[in-house]
Amino acid sequence: MRTRFRLPYTELLSRSNQLIPVVIRDQDFLINYGIDADIAHQIRSRVNILRQLSPDEHWEGMRMRKTNAKNKARKEVEYLSSSLRLRCKLALTKDSVNYELFNFTRLATMTDRELVVFGNNTIKTALPIIDELRPTKITPEFLDEYKMTLNKLEKALNEQLEMENLRMIKMAERIDLAHELYDLISHVCEIGKLIWKNKNKIFYKDYIIYDSSKSNQSKTTIDEIETK
Repeated sequence: MRTRFRLPYTELLSRSNQLIPVVIRDQDFLINYGIDADIAHQIRSRVNILRQLSPDEHWEGMRMRKTNAKNKARKEVEYLSSSLRLRCKLALTKDSVNYELFNFTRLATMTDRELVVFGNNTIKTALPIIDELRPTKITPEFLDEYKMTLNKLEKALNEQLEMENLRMIKMAERIDLAHELYDLISHVCEIGKLIWKNKNKIFYKDYIIYDSSKSNQSKTTIDEIETK
């Protein structure tokens, strides 16, 4: 997700704030070129709104917390799944027909979602032959515990997905607002430069958004941030 300009958020906000007293000073000139009389208020309002939004680092941190919780839940499921596999193997023997019903062969390569489905199917497979599995302590209580870990993993997966979606929404919202602010000050600056070109070098410079001395430093900016 990219922006249309080469400014970090902090510099965009700073440059916009610096422009406010400039447009107040030149209000009478700007009005003649179609700029609204309340342009200073418009810029200030957008700056305040953008400043109040949480940065992507915040949402990435929240996403990582959900991911860590999901990874922890998966490890619990993997542990019980491996234990269940070994117990079934001991109770039924590896080559038995009932053992083949469990299809443990893909256990190590399953995605998180596949692991949840596999676990639930395993419980359904185990219940009709529970008496054969009791000698290795596969009991209804054990399967209930297994079911709870599966539910925990599924809940963690859903929360991770929700947080990823929320992060994308917040990222897009922040970038949209940054575009609105940039487009606004860019238009004002074009008019300002037109007004003061060849008339007042100092005033003309007030409307330059990009400082050429910082142009190389601005390349690693929000317009180069991509979603992960």
